[in-house]
Amino acid sequence: MVQDWVNNPSENYGLMLNSDSTSVSDSNRYFRPTEYSNQDQRPVLTIKYGSSDIPKVHSAPTGLGVSVSE
Repeated sequence: MVQDWVNNPSENYGLMLNSDSTSVSDSNRYFRPTEYSNQDQRPVLTIKYGSSDIPKVHSAPTGLGVSVSE
């Protein structure tokens, strides 16, 4: 999804987190804050960027990729 945003920024309309109307009754989803006491359950966003030819002036990054780890 993030790679699609990089490829087509004009189509980035963000995210909406909501309940799953097709799930079993009494099922829950939990979204933990960054400050949650259990560090293993805190949200994480990892961005990896690398380039062998780093320009001397600021410019938009190219060659971005997305990797997911749990």
